[in-house]
Amino acid sequence: ASIKLNDDGSFNLLVGATDLGTGSDTVLAQIAAETLGVPLEQIIIYSSDTDFTPFDTGAYASSTTYISGGAVLKAAEEVREQIVRHAANHLLTGMDADRLWLEDGAVVAPDGRRVSLETVALHSLHQADQHQIMATASHMSYISPPPFAAQ
Repeated sequence: ASIKLNDDGSFNLLVGATDLGTGSDTVLAQIAAETLGVPLEQIIIYSSDTDFTPFDTGAYASSTTYISGGAVLKAAEEVREQIVRHAANHLLTGMDADRLWLEDGAVVAPDGRRVSLETVALHSLHQADQHQIMATASHMSYISPPPFAAQ
């Protein structure tokens, strides 16, 4: 899975998993939204083949949520870390990144200061190091239930 912070504060989520009517696009977007502290509508999911998206092992054995979802979670956690680090270093001066959190589309400090994700994105892209906040992650499980265990 790959996640990119857009300049309007929304996120692009690219996954190689295909929604086969199970609602996996919604589930994967929910994982990202919860981790990044934004409403579900702020996650723009691109579910496509691996020519366009990161490699995915497939939806066999109903594994999309715990395999692809694990990749989404890891990528979202990395993006969250990049966001709070950038905010601490450039926008919420005097605040340690480990004391910041994401909530309602903003980086929040314990002293009540807030900075929107849009501001973080624009600052990162145009004023600081011209860096796109994004991450890619994979996930695998050594223990996987068989696709069909009943007879």
